[in-house]
Amino acid sequence: MSTLSLHGPFFALLCLVTVDCGDGKRHVAETENEALIQVSRFVSNASQSWRSTQDLASVSLSQRMEVYTDEIDFELQFLSAVPVFTDQDNYIALIHNNTAALQKYVQNHSFFCTGPNGSHRTQLRLSASLRAELSIFACDWPKEDAMTGEYDVFLELPNGEIIGQVHANYKPSLLKQYGTMACVRNLWNDPGANVSGLESFPQWLDYHRMHGVHHFIIYTTSDMSPALQEMYQPYIDEGVVTRVHLDVPAERCWCYTCVQQLLILNDCLYRAKGHARWLLPSLDVDEYLRVNLPAEDVTRLMDGRSEGRRPVASIFFKKFRFARAPPGSLDISSPRYSNIPEDNAYKYAANVSLVNVVSVHHHQPVKGLGKILYESPTVAAVNHYRHPHLIETQTFAFANSSDNSLLAKVPLLEASLEKRYGAGWKGFLERMRAAPELTNWSCSAYSLSANGPPVWENE
Repeated sequence: MSTLSLHGPFFALLCLVTVDCGDGKRHVAETENEALIQVSRFVSNASQSWRSTQDLASVSLSQRMEVYTDEIDFELQFLSAVPVFTDQDNYIALIHNNTAALQKYVQNHSFFCTGPNGSHRTQLRLSASLRAELSIFACDWPKEDAMTGEYDVFLELPNGEIIGQVHANYKPSLLKQYGTMACVRNLWNDPGANVSGLESFPQWLDYHRMHGVHHFIIYTTSDMSPALQEMYQPYIDEGVVTRVHLDVPAERCWCYTCVQQLLILNDCLYRAKGHARWLLPSLDVDEYLRVNLPAEDVTRLMDGRSEGRRPVASIFFKKFRFARAPPGSLDISSPRYSNIPEDNAYKYAANVSLVNVVSVHHHQPVKGLGKILYESPTVAAVNHYRHPHLIETQTFAFANSSDNSLLAKVPLLEASLEKRYGAGWKGFLERMRAAPELTNWSCSAYSLSANGPPVWENE
């Protein structure tokens, strides 16, 4: 048994999965609770042995660091450290979940950071903070170290006391320059909830490649399914994806504020800095961004909206729930949907240079820079292919309308999948759908404490 304990004042968990809620039944739940997530895992060795030419970085939790002051005592444990070297900036981004203690400390005190042997000591900057979710710090770093690839960051109190260190890494020459990039969180199958990330991913990625998304950062975890390597390999061979590996087990909940999901979104944002103009940080593999313009190109749409004296920080798109296609058919072949958009569930594209922290449905732009646009659904919107019959909006409306605009794309997408996986691509996707789920899990509730970071514990 592994127990995932999350500490920190995050919002209550919103699960969109089949769960055991303690009543002996399985539910597709949308609940907000405060209790403990307990996850039983069979841990695969696939991620430990799999290495690829597109491995960008590996991420581990930092060591715990104890901070004592006259007013407050607390612990630090950073979720990720990302080297950022652009034409304008050079620093190591340190990602930490927000806690009441950390927020109180940074109001009146500072941290300092150095390289090995106290080199280039500088005050740690608070780059961004998103509500009660994340704080992202920046440790300025010498630009001449951009190609080093491995960095040890030492954290100090103002009096010079070293409280711990964080390791950051990346492969400097792997990422190129792109118009638009997208982040892909860790994928899994859950047949009870009619969710198959492994079946959805290839069609989702090829669709967006055909519509102006140029590169994808994929995330894997220490308990990844062995089928993922087979699924990702054609994209690795082509160089359209790079991989960041999280050296922790997956959080198996589809929820609004999973710690791990927030970590992935923001790790991805900082890895995209200096390499992309636009980022789709939280578009799930059952969500298709549809552009209703002649070019049907995501990047062209967003670049066009940026023309003017004040730059655009982000563009938000409404989501519409679509019924899932029958087994063996591509998602976009289903025309039935609810014409009521999902309330407060926009997805968005972020201007990488003007946004410093992101979440699933919102973000924080750099203060005073960039405007936020809400795109008309007649121009662009997100098709969300979720459940076979019920369209889960706030009114629980059924699929009462029809939209055939993507049906003409089905043959093109089928041809793309055949090119990658051969004439048996339909059988391949079915095999991905049937890949065994490595986790027996429940997501009935969770608990948070105000004075500590997330901790993954093995029993």
